[in-house]
Amino acid sequence: MILTNEKIEFLYRFFDKVFEGMGECLYISDGDTGLTDLMTSLEQTVVDCSQIESGEFEGVKFDGFFGCTKAVFLFEDWDVVIKIPLNGNYCFDPDTIEPIFTDIPNHIVIEDQIYEDASDEMQKILLKNEYLFNYNNLEIYAQKAIAETEGERVHSILTSELLDKVQAARDSRSFGHRSPCDNFLAAVMLQHPDTYEDVFDELCNIEDMHNNNYGYLANGMAVIHDYAGYSETY
Repeated sequence: MILTNEKIEFLYRFFDKVFEGMGECLYISDGDTGLTDLMTSLEQTVVDCSQIESGEFEGVKFDGFFGCTKAVFLFEDWDVVIKIPLNGNYCFDPDTIEPIFTDIPNHIVIEDQIYEDASDEMQKILLKNEYLFNYNNLEIYAQKAIAETEGERVHSILTSELLDKVQAARDSRSFGHRSPCDNFLAAVMLQHPDTYEDVFDELCNIEDMHNNNYGYLANGMAVIHDYAGYSETY
């Protein structure tokens, strides 16, 4: 998953463009404000997320996604995605109009620890992050690209027999907040017919498993690409 020097240099130029040469920090506007801004310096340099959600740079089409804990960029025909952990979120004090920052831990570091602690079978499902470089103060990572998320998938592999097995697995354990859907659990069963019970036990420890946090590689393998979870209590 090593990127060529040409692609690394491309990324430096890309970040110069989208972050306007800044990168001292990366805070996303508080969701309660309804804004879609990224603050990229403590001098309050602000980038409008909606302006960098998709576009073309040096002839390469890209898409940007901005969640509670990470910014993610996808580039056309690249077999990796680029991930940047956020420092946290911000809102403005209604009296002073000064920004109020709420810091969060580096969720990619959290994912790395989850990956290292996982069993060999579970590591086959979790997509590993690879540190690339620092852009100013921002840590830049790469991760293998998926072909589609569960939310994008239009067909189901579920049969009545598989559904019964999935339900039995659910009844015998407690999955975390937003547990994986039946279709994904069935895919894991088929991939790990002898060890899926143990894999499901480990899955119970992963929070916030909504349909866009897991999906499938081009070969159909079920994988999880976002597995650190998120809590506003950080």
